[in-house]
Amino acid sequence: MHYLLPIDIGTTSTKILAVSTQGRTLAKVDKSYPTLHPEPDWSEQDPELIVTCILEGIHEVVKKVGTPPLAVSFSCAMHSLIAMDHSGNALTRAILWSDARSRPQAEQLKSGDEGNRIYQQTGTPIHAMSPLCKLIWFRENQPEVLKKTACFIDIKGYVLHRLFGEYLIDYSLASATGLFAVQQKKWYPPAVALAGISIDQLPKPVPTYHQLNDLPSKFCQQTGLLPKTPFVIGASDGCLANLGAMALDGSALAITLGTSGAIRTGSIAPFLHPEGKTFSYHLDDQLYINGGPSNNGGNVFAWIQQSLFNGLASDQVFEKLTAVPPGAEGLLCLPWLHGERAPLWNEQATGGFLGLRPQHGPANMGRAALEALAMNLYTIFEDLKAIPNIAVQEIRINGGLARSPLVRQIIADVFDLPVHLLVGTDGSALGAAMLAMRALGLIQNYHELDSWISTTSLSEPHLAHQLIYQERYAMFQMLSRKLQLVTGKV
Repeated sequence: MHYLLPIDIGTTSTKILAVSTQGRTLAKVDKSYPTLHPEPDWSEQDPELIVTCILEGIHEVVKKVGTPPLAVSFSCAMHSLIAMDHSGNALTRAILWSDARSRPQAEQLKSGDEGNRIYQQTGTPIHAMSPLCKLIWFRENQPEVLKKTACFIDIKGYVLHRLFGEYLIDYSLASATGLFAVQQKKWYPPAVALAGISIDQLPKPVPTYHQLNDLPSKFCQQTGLLPKTPFVIGASDGCLANLGAMALDGSALAITLGTSGAIRTGSIAPFLHPEGKTFSYHLDDQLYINGGPSNNGGNVFAWIQQSLFNGLASDQVFEKLTAVPPGAEGLLCLPWLHGERAPLWNEQATGGFLGLRPQHGPANMGRAALEALAMNLYTIFEDLKAIPNIAVQEIRINGGLARSPLVRQIIADVFDLPVHLLVGTDGSALGAAMLAMRALGLIQNYHELDSWISTTSLSEPHLAHQLIYQERYAMFQMLSRKLQLVTGKV
């Protein structure tokens, strides 16, 4: 049985899959681990626990399939940071994208011209999520860590160092650090200097097709892998989610609606927004993924479910929200319950309702919140429309919240585009398998794998609903702008 073994290192768990060369999932293991919050706004994980989960998961998948894979490949969450000492031991836990301790440093950097200059080189918006801002925090608060550190790496870099003894980072994850010149594909000296470190303290950047071999025997015994099994370094989860959706050019948008949300599209060159509102991350030399991440998605529905409907089952809540007409009978929501990255890049943003009347009940509020999530994503799309040659014809969507027909219909109506629900929830892992196929020379072009992608439940835009949402969106935009002008925040 010929198959690939993609490993998707996520925020709450790591997924290890066996994917056949025809794109069929043969086996899957999901290993979860906790996030630690030792201080307010801190989010950390134990990197050694993640290594253990990966080794155990590989062993379980190989045992299920019965034969070793053609190759192992990686997808990984972005923006993590680990300080390693000169003996190869971790000085810190893995500091996650959601860690907000460097919010003051990010706000200060964003308030001046230097932040936009760095963004225009790196393609990473200035935000507390980025390793650049985390390093500035260390420089100002724990400078002794910088002095003791031999190399700053991400969580996948930690795994690879444990397995192969090398400090490496792929171009895709490097392009999400705020330290990497995305067009030149090398560390950007002004950003590195601002972080208070040297380039020698950063891992070696390599292409996403880069392979490692000669797995030490002890790991072969633990996993069931052969010593010469190629390990393809892979890319970031966001870029690979687009590959797994085959949304690789300006004709398709990929939307992910899990706990949070994201909207992305591909281009042959980096797209650098003049105001730094969108990201542009490397996938390979001919492909960049551009878009914006939202803090708000399924977590807003969870609030609706618990706070407005006392924990009522999801399908019953959606039934009640579907009964409310488009426009929520005049009620408008600001959906930023969890602060916001794109489109606001303001962690202090808060949610709210406008136009609340006595006739409005929980169902109106819930419907308005779902509509606001769609309008929030559309605002990011408006920022992406400046990409050269973009001509979006469809949306490909996945994630837990995307399984709701109501949510898909609202998005179709707000965007005035057909929405296709992607089958399966492992888009990033599928993308990692696709990348491995190309790295191994089994394909020359990703579109040879079009048959791997399947969609269902097409939602077409409804003209009458579009007109309602155009009016609501104008109000949504006006209110957002006014609040930012008056208060400097939302």
